[in-house]
Amino acid sequence: MKVNQLKISVFLSYFNIILNCAVNIVFSPFMIRQLGQAQYGLYQLIGSFVGYLTILNFGLGNAIIKYVAKYRHLKEEKEQSNFLSIMLILHILFSLIVSIIGVVLYFNLDKFFGNSLQSSELDQARVMFIILIINMMVAIPGGIFSSIISGYEKYAIPRILTILRTLSRIGVLIVVLIAAPSAINVVIVDTILNILVVLANMVICLKKLKVKIHLYSFDKSLVKEVFGYSFYIFLNMIIDQINWKVDQVVIGMRLSTVAVTIYSVGHTFSSIFQQFSTAISGIFLPKATKMELEGQDGNKFTDFMIRVGRVQGIILIYIFVAFGLFGENFIKLLYGDGYRESWISALVVMAGLLIPLMQNVGLSILQAKNKHKFYTITFLIATILNVIVSYIIVPYYGVVGVAIITALTLTVGHTIPLNIYYHRKLKINMKRFYKELLSKTLVIIVIVTLITLFIMKFISFNSWGTFIILAVIYTVLYFGLMYLFGLNKEEKDYCNKFLRKIRGIGK
Repeated sequence: MKVNQLKISVFLSYFNIILNCAVNIVFSPFMIRQLGQAQYGLYQLIGSFVGYLTILNFGLGNAIIKYVAKYRHLKEEKEQSNFLSIMLILHILFSLIVSIIGVVLYFNLDKFFGNSLQSSELDQARVMFIILIINMMVAIPGGIFSSIISGYEKYAIPRILTILRTLSRIGVLIVVLIAAPSAINVVIVDTILNILVVLANMVICLKKLKVKIHLYSFDKSLVKEVFGYSFYIFLNMIIDQINWKVDQVVIGMRLSTVAVTIYSVGHTFSSIFQQFSTAISGIFLPKATKMELEGQDGNKFTDFMIRVGRVQGIILIYIFVAFGLFGENFIKLLYGDGYRESWISALVVMAGLLIPLMQNVGLSILQAKNKHKFYTITFLIATILNVIVSYIIVPYYGVVGVAIITALTLTVGHTIPLNIYYHRKLKINMKRFYKELLSKTLVIIVIVTLITLFIMKFISFNSWGTFIILAVIYTVLYFGLMYLFGLNKEEKDYCNKFLRKIRGIGK
């Protein structure tokens, strides 16, 4: 693995998250004002509903990354070419399955949302549904090219394309929402841009990387092997889609599109929170695969998990505490009154996600070892509990109740059993993980939080000016103390090296 490529991709991943964060902070309120709460809620509702169909690549994206990394490591070019041709055939077949399912669902949308949507909203929902199905039909076979690029460890390329797509989307949507504000037009723009990204990935694979895709033989044993590896990843994708989209769908079915908007605002922040972990953990599957092929032991994997987990932990706790301190007033400044439940629901979900996200690289380790079955089973149990209880309680406890159930079921049904599995079965020393994760940092977090709360007694948070002042104070305190007393020698050396490079650019 080229270290520079990895470092650049980590930087681009976080840059993309910061960009998305800025976009959501500035652009989401603009979208809601232009579309109205009902139209924006409809856009979120149908997007979440159609999002379930993204599972129909059957989890083969990770399999492609792993097998391409394996074939390249073993220098088996012909086998790789044959493997990729089989994957492309299967993905085209999956795309056709999406079209058939889409037709069936299209004629039954009123059965899902007839009680909560007005007739005009249902008509718009049908149009949006068709466009998004076309989007999925292109995205599923097109996704193979993005996976190939990652398997080649060219992580920077898809991230640059994502950044360009985000910037293009904002520019186009500003014009569209001013000229013709409509949820349908937003979906059209998203679909066109997604198709362009797929085409760009395809050109990069075939022209730049010179990837060969040729069918020498349809190896059924290989297909069986790949599906055996991918089955629990596929199952995990189903569960992931259900778990993180079910809240909005259930709220849309049992309450209203306005309630969906309230929850979606909070979900925007909890999603950004998730991205700060998945941004870097997702690029470590080839690394974990090589470690497994080299036969490295539990101590090495523990070191690997700690190195990544500490970086993720420092960043995630910074965001979590900041959102707890400033989130309510921040959302009020952005969206106006009436969104306090958005802040509470987001904070609750973030609390449930905190530990799993700090350990996200563990999923790459499980996949590299082909031991991800247990991860999927525990996630399935948590999700089933989440769906059942959320559906029952939402009319009584609203969006906050749904968020609480999501966090509780994730922690009890998934996080705790998974930590036990890491420790006992994979021989990853979780006691050492938590000790090194919290060593020095926990005291700093408490001190910074208390100092910030004390300062907030004297600075009234009622404008963007005071928000910036408080945010700067908190950030300087957190990272200043963390650098001086929280980072280990390796982390300090990396920070110093990075700062020297920044100074060099400025000269």
